Amino acid sequence: MAAFDFPNSPSVNDTYSANGMTFTWNGTKWERTSPSVGAQGSTGPTGPTGSTGAQGATAAQGAQGATGPTGAQGSTGNTGPTGPTGAQGATGSTGAQGATGSGGSTGAQGAAGAQGAVGAQGATGSGGSTGAQGATGSTGAQGATGSGGSTGAQGATGSGGSTGAQGATGSTGPTGAQGDANSTDVGSSRPGSPSAGDIFFNTSSSVYEGWTGSSWVQLSNSPVAATGGSTSTSGGYKYHTFTSSGTLTFTSGGEVDALIVAGGGGGGGGNPSPNRYHGGGGGAGGALVITGTTVNAQSYSITVGGGGGGNNNGSNTSALGQTATGGGTGGNEFNNRSGRPGGSGGGASYTGSGGSGTSGQGNNGGVGSSNGNWATGGGGGKGAVGGNAPNNSNAGDGGAGYQWVNGSYYAGGGGGCTSGGGNPGSGRNGGGNGVINGSNPGTANTGGGGGGSDRPPVGGTGGSGIVIVRYSV
Repeated sequence: MAAFDFPNSPSVNDTYSANGMTFTWNGTKWERTSPSVGAQGSTGPTGPTGSTGAQGATAAQGAQGATGPTGAQGSTGNTGPTGPTGAQGATGSTGAQGATGSGGSTGAQGAAGAQGAVGAQGATGSGGSTGAQGATGSTGAQGATGSGGSTGAQGATGSGGSTGAQGATGSTGPTGAQGDANSTDVGSSRPGSPSAGDIFFNTSSSVYEGWTGSSWVQLSNSPVAATGGSTSTSGGYKYHTFTSSGTLTFTSGGEVDALIVAGGGGGGGGNPSPNRYHGGGGGAGGALVITGTTVNAQSYSITVGGGGGGNNNGSNTSALGQTATGGGTGGNEFNNRSGRPGGSGGGASYTGSGGSGTSGQGNNGGVGSSNGNWATGGGGGKGAVGGNAPNNSNAGDGGAGYQWVNGSYYAGGGGGCTSGGGNPGSGRNGGGNGVINGSNPGTANTGGGGGGSDRPPVGGTGGSGIVIVRYSV
């Protein structure tokens, strides 16, 4: 059978015949019109799917046709002539003005009002002042003096009469009123309007003052004065600081404040024979805080204690008749592992108890934790107990120190150590940090405890002590 070759672009009802069949275009498709098509038979079973044929080769793309030339633009037509302007229309005439309306009549005048009553007559003015008196006439001339008569002879002197009796003593006059007493005031600020002779007790400086009439002067109780140590003045106070032993001499006595700090205890640890490893933190030196104590005009010996070396307690500090106790050293393997007592107690090794602190001067040391990294306890401080090791990998921190009135901190504990790893404890407020194998000292002149060490070095040396005395100026 030959292939069908339907015409392109057919019109409705166009026919096409081929292979004994006729087709008619119905506007959308070619439809066979003869011979007639019988009813469609039932669908036969689906045959097996044939294998997919190989894809044909892609034909080469044809060359693009040449672009045709653009046609020439037609010429523009001529503009037609402008038509003439039409004539302006005539102006219309003005309309006539309307007539003015007549004015309204004037109203009648109102009646005159009645006259008001006559006002009362005013009061009569006061009379003028009396004129000045006329001048006194001149004195007439004095008459002439008559001639004096002759003086008569002097008579004989009469005998003297007896002395009359003394008159009675007159009564005593009334006693005059007593004058005002001078006032005496007490307070922290001087009175605002004093009188000469007034006395004032100044509670802020504990000094009596008197008002001379122009200024306040200090009376009998002279201010405290002293020599010795390193001096400074701040905030109305004079400070004498001793970082080593010496003498404080008062030329006048009175009330003073003082801080007395002993030398800090050395950190435990190290392995010289016998073995002392696993060292606890050193305890801070004892700290005495004294307020308002009375001193006399005399000399006082000052002794400043040194810090203890590794595995040794700190030395005592004394001043003004009082003594602060040196800090306790940290425990170690050889020394039953407990911290030593002192101003503040040393921290324990991985077992044992923290050293006890001295009442009023410091606090106890902390305890350690066994196995693992064998963490030890921190040394006690003036402000708090030494820290306990929270586990066997983290050592205890040193106990907090104390902030005195000059703003500085003193007497903090040293940190504990660990062995072979883990985290050594931190020193506080002048205390040395703990370390695995080193020697961290406490800060000089703070009384801080030395840091604990494992080995081979011994624990850090404790910080030296200090004495500070102040009084108002």
